[in-house]
Amino acid sequence: MALEATYSASRQALKLMRNASPAEQALIRAIVAQYPQSTPTDDYSIWNRAYADAMETAYKQFSEDLDIVVLYADALMNLTPWAMWDPYSGKPRPKARTLMHVT
Repeated sequence: MALEATYSASRQALKLMRNASPAEQALIRAIVAQYPQSTPTDDYSIWNRAYADAMETAYKQFSEDLDIVVLYADALMNLTPWAMWDPYSGKPRPKARTLMHVT
């Protein structure tokens, strides 16, 4: 039910996007990328990658917007939740984008 509501709200935002600021438009595109369908999937990592990629685009355009900075950092962390670093070597995991610098 929550997924359907989120999907529906994101599509409604897309329809109304012309009235939004450029930063808000970037966030709308990101949330649409994160929720490509209204039904559950077996692999949400694809959705997480699409969202992180869209947030990277938003971050590159609006790096002074702290809301976008935080959402981008969160998107990166969700690519490899609880597995960003190897606990023994301290090195980033292969699929983690933990070396990206977000300021």
